[in-house]
Amino acid sequence: MLNFDPSWRFSNPGPAPASLSRAFYEFIEKIASQGDAWDVVESFKEAFGGSGNSSSLSWAWSDLDSATRRAEQNAPLFIEAFYNACVERGNAGLAVPDVSLINRTLVQHNAGYQIQPPNLVATNPLAPPIPVPDVTPSLDVQARTLIEEALGESDRLLSEGKSRQAVSEILWLLESVSTVFRGTGTSDGTVQGK
Repeated sequence: MLNFDPSWRFSNPGPAPASLSRAFYEFIEKIASQGDAWDVVESFKEAFGGSGNSSSLSWAWSDLDSATRRAEQNAPLFIEAFYNACVERGNAGLAVPDVSLINRTLVQHNAGYQIQPPNLVATNPLAPPIPVPDVTPSLDVQARTLIEEALGESDRLLSEGKSRQAVSEILWLLESVSTVFRGTGTSDGTVQGK
């Protein structure tokens, strides 16, 4: 079992790349070719969370494929499962990929993790969560801010002698307001625009 941030077991940090799953599958085929293929496939299937014995070797391969697809949804758990099964098969006398080969494969497929026994470490720091403002400004506040910015920009342009651009800024503001409130009733009529 690899050591890594315990939160990765419960809050999924993201899936493994599909290409990594295919690479691991090819390793499993090579490991299975060294002995009792059915037993090897069943052990990897179990490591990836599959249950029960398959009724034949071909069904075992199919069930392994299904188990790996489910397991790859959480990259750290997927990598740990593959590593643990390799250690188990290696202890049983079969040739398995060593840590350096697994790490090269992780890099080649941009998995974002590296095995440093007994640890699994993220090589791409997880993106910080998107900050959420404590209080979202109301539509009224947003509209006032927009109007004040447009009027301020128009004043600035006028003071720089750019009267045509200043007028365009005010026309844009008027058009925006008339478009947003078109058809809205007021005490003495409706807002209309052309």
